[in-house]
Amino acid sequence: TPESSPGGHHAIKRFKFRGTAVCDYVQRVSIKGVVKPNTGRWQLSGSLDHVDICAGLLDSLPRGLVSLPPNLGSYQGRGSVQMAVTRDPAAKAAWQFSVTARIRQGRWQSASLPEPLTDMEATIHADNQGLTIEDFVASYGAATLRVAGQRFGWQSDARIQITADAQRLQLNRQLFAALPMPLRGLWTKFQ
Repeated sequence: TPESSPGGHHAIKRFKFRGTAVCDYVQRVSIKGVVKPNTGRWQLSGSLDHVDICAGLLDSLPRGLVSLPPNLGSYQGRGSVQMAVTRDPAAKAAWQFSVTARIRQGRWQSASLPEPLTDMEATIHADNQGLTIEDFVASYGAATLRVAGQRFGWQSDARIQITADAQRLQLNRQLFAALPMPLRGLWTKFQ
């Protein structure tokens, strides 16, 4: 919806837009925004509701948009995303962004793990200040795993803080074989 300047001038002061869509793996896509051509300012916000996260979704994305390691395994689950992006050339940080993704009913199967991670849930938030993983919970057999983490900034040397808790986790030979070499030394301390 274009809004002209007062007094009948033909210059567009502000342009608002809003839309919704559906697609194969997302039940509802919603976007809205405002563009102010005379200042170069704009804002865009949107959401993806009831996302079916699966191999088909990842395969349908444009090549190069998502780069996943070849031996990552397979993931299935449900999710939702809320996002906002603004640009204000007059601001100290001209670009501002915020993205929050929630996953639930997740299942990750990897050849490197003897059993899949199931019942995965998490909230992941990214913005100009960094990345936060909250409330990550998953089952691994009879075990319950909890992880929280934060990356402070986007520089290559940004500080990262991770906390993890595992309850009822059996440290057996199959799990030992799946551990990266640096963690195998830690595992032997508990024997």
